[in-house]
Amino acid sequence: MIVHDILVDRKKAVLDQIASLEQEIAEIDRMLALSPPPSAKGVPLSRMTKEEQILEAIKAGHHTPAQITDHLSKAIGKTINSGTIRTRLHRMKVEGKIIRDARGWNTTAAAERADPQQHD
Repeated sequence: MIVHDILVDRKKAVLDQIASLEQEIAEIDRMLALSPPPSAKGVPLSRMTKEEQILEAIKAGHHTPAQITDHLSKAIGKTINSGTIRTRLHRMKVEGKIIRDARGWNTTAAAERADPQQHD
């Protein structure tokens, strides 16, 4: 067997492995879609208030209204109006529960950890 044949055979083996891994990833994605992510509280997001859902989304790293809306829609399994999220974000900001900084929306505790001088 010459080097060329060895390389062709190895390439085929690697491509077969990639195809197998892609199938496994697709199966994992299907399973994840059926299983909503747990919240930090251990309570399903669908049983939380909108405000709690938004706080959980922010804590999970979703800082823009679009990211929060998309995350909650996927987690709950139903379409959420982004206007509703924007209105709730503004209300929560007025109540002092969240702030908006360079990263987007954050819980006040997260904001204080990021910049302790800002809230003195």
